[in-house]
Amino acid sequence: MTQLDNILELTLQVEQAIENGDWGTANEIESNRRQLLIGLFNDNSIQTMSPDDQAVLKNILLRNEESIRNVHAGRKELTRHSTRINNASAVARAYQSNAVRHRERLVTSG
Repeated sequence: MTQLDNILELTLQVEQAIENGDWGTANEIESNRRQLLIGLFNDNSIQTMSPDDQAVLKNILLRNEESIRNVHAGRKELTRHSTRINNASAVARAYQSNAVRHRERLVTSG
C-alpha cells in the first residue's frame, strides 16, 4: 500500500466519521491524514507521481473540500439546535418562575 493509498483510505474514514456525526474520530483521523499529506508534499513526491496518482490526489482534494462543506453544514445545524434548546430552556425557566409566583400569591391571598 502506497502513501497515497493510505491517504485515500483515511479520507474515506474521515468522510464516514463526518457522515455519522462522530466529530472526535473525524478530527483524529484527519490529523493523521494531514501528516501523511504534509509528508507527501515535503518529499516532492508529487513531482514524480504518475498521471494516475496525480488524478487520485486531485480527487482526494475535491473530496476534502466536500467534507469541509459538510462539516460547516453540520456546525450550522448544531448551532440552530443549540439555539432552540437554549430558547426552550429560557421559556421553561420563565414559566416555572411565573408558576411559583402565582402559587405564592394564591397562598398569601387565600
